[in-house]
Amino acid sequence: MTLSPTDPRAALRHRNFRFYLSARFLSITSHQILAVAMSQYIYELTHSPIHLGYIGLALFIPKIAFTLLAGHVADRYDRRLVILYSLILAALAMLLLIVCVSLQMNPLWLLYVILFLIGTSGAFGGPASQSIVPQLVPPVHFSNAVTWNASVMQIAFIVGPALSGLLYAASGSPLFVFAIIGALRLAAVGFIYIMKSPMIPP
Repeated sequence: MTLSPTDPRAALRHRNFRFYLSARFLSITSHQILAVAMSQYIYELTHSPIHLGYIGLALFIPKIAFTLLAGHVADRYDRRLVILYSLILAALAMLLLIVCVSLQMNPLWLLYVILFLIGTSGAFGGPASQSIVPQLVPPVHFSNAVTWNASVMQIAFIVGPALSGLLYAASGSPLFVFAIIGALRLAAVGFIYIMKSPMIPP
């Protein structure tokens, strides 16, 4: 069946794009939850506002440091695998954070190293995620896919912080919130894993 380019759900009718979009939503949502939850957690440890700035710095430095390399990797290698490995790195970093919090191992340098690893996963996963879209849908549905991608990102940016506050207020436990983040990361890994390798040329 030929899909009309004017169908508002045209891009969603492609299996790979649905899985990609689901993983993208979970990844961005979990990242937004993490930023808020880590800010609350580190402030409880230090009561120092300056350390809140270090959180953003630890997440942002990899984007600057690895910009050129990440772009090269996204162009040179299978973008699906780049996204998958970046999500796995983020999930492993979250697992390390969960272990540290559960064992009450809270040296600030280790927390910032974990955030740096998560930032590194985003630095490599971001370019691959943005450039893989043309490989997931036919050219006639590309603009529709871009619209859905942008919409889902904006929803995730709104839902993430709100959900973080609700989870923290309901549980009162950073460990619970971090476990939820880890579960979202693993779900995102699952969606990318079951995608077929993109066959449509960019």
